[in-house]
Amino acid sequence: MNDLRPLLNPRSIAVVGASERPGAGSFVIENLRTLGFDGKILPVNPRYQTVLGLPCSPSLIETPEDKVDCVAIVLGYRQVISVLEEAGKKGSGAPGPLPAALQRRERKGINCSRN
Repeated sequence: MNDLRPLLNPRSIAVVGASERPGAGSFVIENLRTLGFDGKILPVNPRYQTVLGLPCSPSLIETPEDKVDCVAIVLGYRQVISVLEEAGKKGSGAPGPLPAALQRRERKGINCSRN
């Protein structure tokens, strides 16, 4: 049986796609704070030095933690696979794209969601 502690009781959560703008990239961080998460929140976005007052890393690999327990991926579906690969290299036990990242893209003929 796999260890579920990184998912259920993480010590650190990286938010890949973190942003200062309203949307999933800021809401995840705001919600973690509101809900009293006492672990490390690690914003990841190459466009920012800081996000909501937290130091921001340009990539998941470059976060200051040796291992990131949980990874919230709030990027478009085309970027999810590369972030999952980085999460594996970083030793994350619980990487996961948020549902918005896997929305159906019928206009482009790509479907990444389950029906």
